[in-house]
Amino acid sequence: MAEELSRLYKTLIKEKVQDVKANNIYFPPEQEVIKQVKERLDSLGLEFSEQAYEYLVNTVFPEYDDAISFNKIVSIPERCEVWVLPNEMDATSKETYWSVYADSLSNNLHLSESEINEVKETALNVVNRLMPPNCPYDASLADKFVKKGLVYGNVQSGKTASMGAVIAQYATKGCRAIFVLSGVHTNLQRQTLNRLRRDLGIDLPETKNLHWRLITNPSDNMGVGCQPISSLLAENGTVLFGVFKKNHKILKKLNDNFFRIKEPNKALLEKSSILIIDDECDQASPDVSKEEEEERSKTNDEIVRMLNFFPRVAYVGYTATPFANVLNEPPGKDSLYPADFITMLPEKPDYFGTSKIFSLGEEFEEYHNEQDETLNIINTYDEADENRIFRKAIIYFILATSIKILRARKLQDEKFLNQHSTMMVQISGKIQEQQDAKAKIDAILSSLIVDIKSGNKIKEQVECIWKSEILEKENYNLRAISKLFTTPLEKYILPSFEEVYIEFCSLIRKIETRIDNSNSADFERLFYSDEHPDYFIVVGGNTLSRGLTLEGLIVSLFTRTVKTYDTLLQMGRWFGYRKNYEDLVRLWMTPEALQKFQFLAGVELDLRETIDKYKDATPRTLALPIRTNPHMQIVRKLAMKSAVDSSINYSGRHPQTIYFKNDKKWLEDNMVAVKALISKNSSIKGKICNSDILLENISRQSIEEFISEYHFYPNSNGLEPNLLLKYKNRVEEEGLLDSWNVVVKTLSGGKHIVNDLVPGFDIALLERRKIKDSDSSRINLKAITSPSDILADIPAFGCPDPSKLTYSEKFKVRGNYFEKMNRKVPGLLIIYPIYQKSGEDKPEKGTNRILLNAKADVYGVCIVFPFVKIGEYDSVCIKLPNVLEVEKEDYAEE
Repeated sequence: MAEELSRLYKTLIKEKVQDVKANNIYFPPEQEVIKQVKERLDSLGLEFSEQAYEYLVNTVFPEYDDAISFNKIVSIPERCEVWVLPNEMDATSKETYWSVYADSLSNNLHLSESEINEVKETALNVVNRLMPPNCPYDASLADKFVKKGLVYGNVQSGKTASMGAVIAQYATKGCRAIFVLSGVHTNLQRQTLNRLRRDLGIDLPETKNLHWRLITNPSDNMGVGCQPISSLLAENGTVLFGVFKKNHKILKKLNDNFFRIKEPNKALLEKSSILIIDDECDQASPDVSKEEEEERSKTNDEIVRMLNFFPRVAYVGYTATPFANVLNEPPGKDSLYPADFITMLPEKPDYFGTSKIFSLGEEFEEYHNEQDETLNIINTYDEADENRIFRKAIIYFILATSIKILRARKLQDEKFLNQHSTMMVQISGKIQEQQDAKAKIDAILSSLIVDIKSGNKIKEQVECIWKSEILEKENYNLRAISKLFTTPLEKYILPSFEEVYIEFCSLIRKIETRIDNSNSADFERLFYSDEHPDYFIVVGGNTLSRGLTLEGLIVSLFTRTVKTYDTLLQMGRWFGYRKNYEDLVRLWMTPEALQKFQFLAGVELDLRETIDKYKDATPRTLALPIRTNPHMQIVRKLAMKSAVDSSINYSGRHPQTIYFKNDKKWLEDNMVAVKALISKNSSIKGKICNSDILLENISRQSIEEFISEYHFYPNSNGLEPNLLLKYKNRVEEEGLLDSWNVVVKTLSGGKHIVNDLVPGFDIALLERRKIKDSDSSRINLKAITSPSDILADIPAFGCPDPSKLTYSEKFKVRGNYFEKMNRKVPGLLIIYPIYQKSGEDKPEKGTNRILLNAKADVYGVCIVFPFVKIGEYDSVCIKLPNVLEVEKEDYAEE
């Protein structure tokens, strides 16, 4: 009898806790839950025993730990607590919107169970920031039922999969209507609609508890005879779904006819949660009206009208370039600013992204590491050489696709074998220039076919490209792949040239050209078959710059460059996943475009680190700063009209010189500046520290003079003398930094000695090989520091193995060391004297590093700033009303 009563107790207690969860937006405090359980048992004539209390507290409560904060009374907080647990999306006896979507991820996208779980968890991170769809509406807290947020994800990183997951999960929990705003181009709207219809199972037969109601067709129109939204929401169980192009006329029709804003059914709308997803939310959505204009820009105005029509609505923007969204306008009723949350999609290990391709620009020294790997896939060219490059890139595309096909056959991988293959020619936005480029490509393809038939030395041309682009780069790329990606190297099979050439001659006749722009007829545009692999060379401008997925993109010829961060990043359609053929991808671009992409690689890394701060804050109280570049504009000016100057600090940073002019006088001037610094502190006796030379308590004035006299490479934002001095002087004036150390690096066992640098010491010059660079006038060392250099002025580094510490941990070790010595942590200037003919004794093969061949010895520097709570660095952010502005330490690591 007691055993049966125990089971009854457990059942009743669990049911009551579940009831509390279902009827409250967030759990009440612990004591309130215990009270409600006790009242439930009392009403049934059962005793709330000590055993019942222990079962509730020790067994039931822990099951909800992820979903509740028992000791904090909150009804609707600024940042939502977790209200959906992962197990609520697990398989049940009934079909759910999520279970159908999860099956589609497996069947259509071929995702593994672990990958589907990752999509689920990432989507829950968004859904848990929205209002629970079935919680009671409270008019006194009306503004809390409107949520505005942003999801940041890299270009081609799975944002559509995340959108579908959020839609499926929010519908499963009771959302009644979902509208997707999908770009400004028809082909993107169609691609998104077709993808979501398939993945969400919208075209599947209805089951008992699944009832999608599609309100748009592929031509972006409302369904014929579509009823107003109030009528459709009255149908219990119906979930409305539509994908609309971001065109103000289409959105106005939606607002005026479907929503019928002038005749709202207020009571019904208060019961119905609405989700609006804005794909590419930085495009067309921001208000770009001029300040003197009273009206907002048309598309923005229609989106705001839509949001203000619904009393309970979630607006979630997705973008890879969130700059306009955080710089356009501050939070408010008529603003699309993501006031409630900014979150990001995880970057997966196999993501083919900016830093793996471009490394980082010199502006991001704090992220650089000598061991950083990048793929050797970029070819720069001068615009005057464009015609020859067109032919070479096309031959390479057919060559690389042939290798990919043969590789798939040898691996016996049907999915890989049936994959599409694409070459993109990203040219100007002018339609005539795109048409001219297509004509040029068609002529090249025709001439290649003629040459194959006639045997007109075409095989020799193909073999030449095979050697330069495949064989010469093979070892380097495989080494990089082993460190950057997870695919086993044995998958990267390289057939013989004879096999490849046979495939080349067959494949060339299957190549089709497409031109994708607003003037293109449907048959000319880019559509991939579901029945067989397509091999396309596609030409375009703006339509290839946003959202559109180019399947199996293997070659990109980038003939244009732009001045804004967002447009340039979006043009990188090659980002994404290139599993099993990362080594075959090639990009052709100008040196100017390459330099800009290197800077943007750092901006992306910066963004991810900064967005991570929103775990503990909201965009309502903490603005997102964006680094500036003197040669680029972040976004068009009207899209960042609320931006104000901000600051990012050097605290806990170690900027280093990476680029140097290969000019004899320029390099010798830097040597003179180093010697002058040491001479001005001649009274300070050097000593050996970690095999290098340490000079302690160097005068602050001499450091300032050195920074002024030393030649930093032009346009190195992180190493502009005025910024360095402004920051240095400020922290010194605040009493946060009162001394400096100087370390001169020396090579143990080095052969090339200088004895006039530090009195009493022979310095063996360092050896550094340079990176192959399209700009022959400069020396590119990529990085000059070693992992332990941050600790260079601490004997034995102050820790067992500094290579195993993060940069943040190394700064803490350095801080603890000087604290034990009762000293403020000093600034540290590290000098790297590098032999001008480095590499001549030990030539390396299979890397992209070559002999230094400098016109004089190179003197590099690294400046290590300790952690302090102040700092300056060029950036902009939005000015937030009625809250503290961005704090000076926003960029300091905790």
